[in-house]
Amino acid sequence: MNDTVLDAEERLNRETGTFHNDRGGGTPTIDWILFRDDMTVKCSKKVTYHRNGEYPSDHYPVMLDVVLGLSNVKR
Repeated sequence: MNDTVLDAEERLNRETGTFHNDRGGGTPTIDWILFRDDMTVKCSKKVTYHRNGEYPSDHYPVMLDVVLGLSNVKR
């Protein structure tokens, strides 16, 4: 299994970790999107949105832009 964030051709933010316990930062990484085989990860981003110091979660969500290979297409 490969880590989509680490294998992305472009990483929009490079903060480490996804757990921030409602304080910002970002260590450790406890959330992954893993893949194998025929897929290309074009871009990854950890969503660090917050308003007035309030976060919607104690984890940063991970978003991806991917291209699936032909072996992943159902016929």
